[in-house]
Amino acid sequence: MVQCIYRNPYCCNFFWIYSKSGTIRPDGSVSVNSGSGSEHTATSSHQQGIDAQLKKICSCESGWQHYESDGITVRRGKINTDDIGICQINQKHWSDEARRLGVNLFVEEDNIQMARWIYERYGTQPWNWSKECWSR
Repeated sequence: MVQCIYRNPYCCNFFWIYSKSGTIRPDGSVSVNSGSGSEHTATSSHQQGIDAQLKKICSCESGWQHYESDGITVRRGKINTDDIGICQINQKHWSDEARRLGVNLFVEEDNIQMARWIYERYGTQPWNWSKECWSR
């Protein structure tokens, strides 16, 4: 069964496809087999155009998931609960800068935007704890 649901009511162009037979591709798209032999693919617009290395980092950090399985709760880090969202931005370290930039780390698009900002200035260093995963 394939079910399309809005994960964030403030973002009209983002939806997630949920299926036990789904696959997240390296380009950020989700491929799901509906059981009828046909395959469906979805990519949210804000995920397009992300640097491949940053996308790999975010995928390692959160499984490319901004929300927990309930679709409402924003994902927190398993090791450090100050890390938040799809790119696991550390709130203690980056929240002041995020506010200055007008970014809300709890909003998926903003979380990605902040990750881009960090990545452009500091490279991969802020995500070194997951380097074993994304450096392969």
